[in-house]
Amino acid sequence: MIILLLMINCFIAKLDIEYDTRDFDGNMQRGIRLYLEKDWKASADFFKVALMNRPENPIALYFAACAHANQKNSQESSYYLFLLSKQDNTQSRQILYSVYWDYAFDGIRKTNYFRKAISNINSIYTNQKPDPSALKESNSYFLQGMNSLSHYEYDEAITYFRFSISYWVYNEAPYYYSAVCYARQGFPDRAVTELQKLYVLKTGLSYRFLAMLPKDPNFNEIRDNIKFKQFIHALPFD
Repeated sequence: MIILLLMINCFIAKLDIEYDTRDFDGNMQRGIRLYLEKDWKASADFFKVALMNRPENPIALYFAACAHANQKNSQESSYYLFLLSKQDNTQSRQILYSVYWDYAFDGIRKTNYFRKAISNINSIYTNQKPDPSALKESNSYFLQGMNSLSHYEYDEAITYFRFSISYWVYNEAPYYYSAVCYARQGFPDRAVTELQKLYVLKTGLSYRFLAMLPKDPNFNEIRDNIKFKQFIHALPFD
């Protein structure tokens, strides 16, 4: 961790912008705002500064990795994933599990750096209760995503839903409404991927969401797609 702090100090010395390294929440908020605007480089800068204040914060580590992955910087992204994988706590494992599904990493998924970073991640504990503060944050981001969805801002909504899942990977609703966003935009493959993640949770609520699929008009755009049809046909209920 000392190495990480030294790297961040060297990085900040080269920046033209002045950052308040003591303001963790402020830097995270700015980083997330820039991430939503797809300004990957600027968002990564703020996540790095936030880590100066809390170098082991799993959310900051994860989104620093995401920001670099979106720039196809596999070495830097994988470094933050490696730091995250070394933390022996429930929240870090839950967040790291999102790496397997998060589209932010698609550009580096086949690189050796990425594969090495997650090589020691084999499973996640499926019977854990959420930390109350993590669940609160998850639900907060979910509601922001629903607000964006109601204004037809699909990419922004998906990003909020991704944040929601990063705080609590077993929050069923963000998966379903991520699928809604993709379906409305005519992306059946990505919609089905989100629905598959929801099915894997195997909870009562996940099944109730999936039972809505045959009649949910949000999926009308992809209803004739073969993959979507196959997914619905394979569900263990009518």
